Amino acid sequence: MSARRVLVIGSGKRVCETALPAITSMSSGCELSGIRARTSKRIECKDACFSVGEFAKLAERDLEHVDLVYVAVGKSAVPEVLGKLAEFGPERFDVLLDTPVLQFRHFRYVPLLERFRNAWVAEDCTELPWIDPVRVAIAHGELGEVSGARFVRSAYGYHAIATAKRLFAAEITSASRKVKAHATVERELHLSDKRSVLVIEPRDYATGHLVIEGTLGRLTDAPERESKALPLMPLLEHNECVGFRAGASTSWLDEDETLLMLGDEPSARVTARMAGMKRVGFLRLLRSISAGRGGYPIREGLDDMLIDYMVGKFGRWIATPLTSVRSAPARALFSSVSRIAGR
Repeated sequence: MSARRVLVIGSGKRVCETALPAITSMSSGCELSGIRARTSKRIECKDACFSVGEFAKLAERDLEHVDLVYVAVGKSAVPEVLGKLAEFGPERFDVLLDTPVLQFRHFRYVPLLERFRNAWVAEDCTELPWIDPVRVAIAHGELGEVSGARFVRSAYGYHAIATAKRLFAAEITSASRKVKAHATVERELHLSDKRSVLVIEPRDYATGHLVIEGTLGRLTDAPERESKALPLMPLLEHNECVGFRAGASTSWLDEDETLLMLGDEPSARVTARMAGMKRVGFLRLLRSISAGRGGYPIREGLDDMLIDYMVGKFGRWIATPLTSVRSAPARALFSSVSRIAGR
């Protein structure tokens, strides 16, 4: 099967540090077709240099052999970019949108996404490589009955919501937000499987950690902070990460994934390796798309965005037919509110 040709829209940190290393990996199933941004320039990514063309000069001929367009621009610019791409036969190519897909005030633009051949979200947090061994450990009963998790300065916003959903294979049914002392914020997510996830912010990957709670024990990447907890740890060869272990369960990285993980201190815990893990997660999304399985669904990304927005604005959110993007009446309501706000 031939490689998918990918056009990248955007040239910021996200593109340089995460997307380009993953796209240019030998096993991504992708081939870089070009990069566009507001202005033409040259950007550096590790040991490579890339030319960036001006997005305003993009023409239909530039998309003739493109299979996938990855959009990583400022949140306010997403509707403009989607509108322009929709002028160029959008049914011929797929689009991969960076999180959070759209801002709530831009919800009226959701129908634009239906014009593309396929549309997905680049939520690499759903493919973080520690998740699989943790899920295996849970399935094997190593922790007993699992009640939930704590993300202690190790996740935030809609990324935390997406991670919780993927970790427990469940939907969010309600969420709340409380401001504590010393600018600490606690978000509590309640899932459809009766589990809960506590997210303590602000994030600080260098010092943060995570904990999975069970009736027989806990699992954490900071066992020195959690007495008698099973370890979640990176597996090292020559001081570089080649896999992850959760209790007795292990998951190994392949060669390209190992290359994307390079650069962390040998002593770094799992949470501190977030930059490399997100590159691996992005690569896994690309592989899934290239294999025909698709990426993170648009509706799930909108769900994450909406919950994060509502909790941030009102302090609480509960899934109902008028508050969840999974409901057609709610989507119609959000679009109407968006149109009114956009006038």
